Amino acid sequence: MGAQSLTDAELLAIIISSGNPGLSAEEIGEEIVRCFGSFRGIARQSLETLMEIKGLKKVKAIRIAAALEMGRRIVEDVVEKKRADELGFKIQEPLGEYGSTEGKMSF
Repeated sequence: MGAQSLTDAELLAIIISSGNPGLSAEEIGEEIVRCFGSFRGIARQSLETLMEIKGLKKVKAIRIAAALEMGRRIVEDVVEKKRADELGFKIQEPLGEYGSTEGKMSF
């Protein structure tokens, strides 16, 4: 069990954090997924379009956009590393605190 076991709506609810009177954060997340189909579909929307969802105001829309941007950057980094590996280049991984890579997340 962990984040990987959550539905897209549940992950969105965590990012949204709190609901509004009459709508829980999970219900807002479910509506977002219903409207746009997937994280990829959500990522293609403008903030204004996201804010058309009942219960989703600017701050919550920005939180979602920021989380999706983090995901996009991770994918970009992974693709860049894969391309470099295919071309025979070695990308130096940044060292963690005190020069260790221990405890880093991997994808």
